Amino acid sequence: MDNQDFNRHIFKYMADGVLFVDNQNKIRVCNSRAAELRDVDCDELVGRDIFSCHSPKSKKPVSKVIASLSKKPGKVHIETIKKGRRSYEIKYSAIFDENNNNLGVLAVSRDITEKLTLEKKLSKLSTTDDLTKLFNHHQFFEILPKEIARAQRLSRPLSLLLFDLDNFKSLNDSQGHYEGDRLLRKIGRLVKSNIRRNVDQAFRYGGDEFTIILPEADTNKAIKAGNRLCSSVARADYNGITLSIGAVGFDHQKPCDAATLLSRADRSMYYAKQSGGNQLCLFRKKNEGGFLLVGR
Repeated sequence: MDNQDFNRHIFKYMADGVLFVDNQNKIRVCNSRAAELRDVDCDELVGRDIFSCHSPKSKKPVSKVIASLSKKPGKVHIETIKKGRRSYEIKYSAIFDENNNNLGVLAVSRDITEKLTLEKKLSKLSTTDDLTKLFNHHQFFEILPKEIARAQRLSRPLSLLLFDLDNFKSLNDSQGHYEGDRLLRKIGRLVKSNIRRNVDQAFRYGGDEFTIILPEADTNKAIKAGNRLCSSVARADYNGITLSIGAVGFDHQKPCDAATLLSRADRSMYYAKQSGGNQLCLFRKKNEGGFLLVGR
């Protein structure tokens, strides 16, 4: 096999799809991968107008890309398309000769399905607590300020629950960390089943502490949600584990930041625990009577 045949063989079977469109919008070069993406054979593509390979819906954007690339040497356009269950990245590059005459456009397509899947997994790992499958501490401080800003901008209610597990240390000490981890996983599942799907957001704050952001929920709704969760854990009978919950609503009259809102929830949770645990405490300002214990 001489060099020319070898290069042709490599080009034909390379993993990336390669397609060259001249300055008259005619396909001049194409390999097997590029043809597969367009559901035709290479022989059927070469010589055809590039726009004949596109649906009416995609013809206009492709035309804009090619027109734009023909004006500036070195210009590149990248887009991602889906075909069935696979995702492809197509990189369009402007091709000019040594005299800056436009020769056409080179389109190189690459299957990036596995890459996108891995990126999605890595993104989930960076935002999710591995043990409970809830959002993690870092994500809490990413989301809460945004929810506060939204509530303030739209004058909508917002509440926050912060809770920890009563008697968790005793369970860890007597039965070991393995059982403690098993319990935390159960709590994670129970929390997910007790919040509004695609509305509320639950987080493992750290250790045996959890938080729940409740958009569009005033303190009455927060109390109901917290007490429902408290009752669910008590009914599950996790070796005497119960919840101490602090609840706080966002005050539109005197807006605060995320740290202040969390501090109020934390003080309320501490009050609930010091008052016996297995209950919810609502944060109220001193002129409103201070902390309010709310029975289940």
